[in-house]
Amino acid sequence: MDKSDLIKFGLEFSNIHLKDYTQECYNPLAKFIPYVTTKEIVHTSIISDLLSDNGEYGNGDSFIKNFFNIIGIEYAKFHDIKVIRERKVSRVLTNGGSRSIDICITCKDSQNNNHAIIIENKLNHAGYQELQIEDYVEAISKENLNVDKIVLLHDFKQSLIDNQYTGDKFIYLYPEKLFEWIEQSTSNPEILAYGKYIKSLNNNNIPKINAQIMKNLQLEDIQNLKKIADAYSNLAFELREDIVASVKNKLQQMDIVSTFGKLDEGWKGLQLWNWESYKKNGLWVVVFPPYDPADDEKGYDIYLYAKEENQSEATKVANKCDYELYGRPQEGYCFFRAKDGQYRFRMFPQENREKLISEVVRLLNQLKE
Repeated sequence: MDKSDLIKFGLEFSNIHLKDYTQECYNPLAKFIPYVTTKEIVHTSIISDLLSDNGEYGNGDSFIKNFFNIIGIEYAKFHDIKVIRERKVSRVLTNGGSRSIDICITCKDSQNNNHAIIIENKLNHAGYQELQIEDYVEAISKENLNVDKIVLLHDFKQSLIDNQYTGDKFIYLYPEKLFEWIEQSTSNPEILAYGKYIKSLNNNNIPKINAQIMKNLQLEDIQNLKKIADAYSNLAFELREDIVASVKNKLQQMDIVSTFGKLDEGWKGLQLWNWESYKKNGLWVVVFPPYDPADDEKGYDIYLYAKEENQSEATKVANKCDYELYGRPQEGYCFFRAKDGQYRFRMFPQENREKLISEVVRLLNQLKE
């Protein structure tokens, strides 16, 4: 199988067989929530509030009704429904202090028998503690509450670690299903924004789903896919090499030096310069790639860099290149980007890559003048 056949196989196979990733619209929550150190608590707090009929969102019992429906419980058969976050229970099977159930829903049936639904939030792919769920069930049962369902909120990483709980009482809810629940329950745009963030976590499930598909392939298909995976693992390096080679080819009369390494704040960039012009004005070109080549929509950013001590002279030269000082100096560097805001380029398809290379060539030429 040659190069073209391999690529064709990969494209055809992924289009026919594998579950694809979906591009979500921009959602600021996707930027914010990963930096909240207590994000498990954040999700638990939001979900418990939505489930509560006196929650801040003001949608009455629409969320709890739909939640009962997706876990297979008939809402109309119960009354006196209460939603409790971080419900304390005593340990029964293990030693130590009390445990906290993330969310516990209690209710009564028509004969006033007490029931409970346990919800454990593992959206941050945390592991289970020793006999954690078993302790919950035993403790609740000792309070004369019949545990009808144990709902486990999972992302894909936790599923890969251990899906250790099976049986009719256990319900696994993944991000896509949680989004469906939210979408069915409200038209509130703020809550839907949160739902869309939850849905974006579902893309993390796709590798697991694809792995389940791939395990049933023929060995030859697996071997071909491995070749594609091996090639992809080298793609970021190959793209950097292509930029350098193309720039050097277009500037054969100029001695171009390049390196790939960390600059301010630890960001890695492809750095290109000509010693003659660098000694004259202290500026060099830096191309910052996204971490993963598949994130090409984030773009490759082009900057001019100089040491902070050379800022005054570097600013004059950068302005002649139609670049302006951007932000404050950091860690001994000052940096400049295009005045017209066109500092971000894409690598795919190839004609986009040519635009990036042309801009690098333009800058290196002007820096030498």
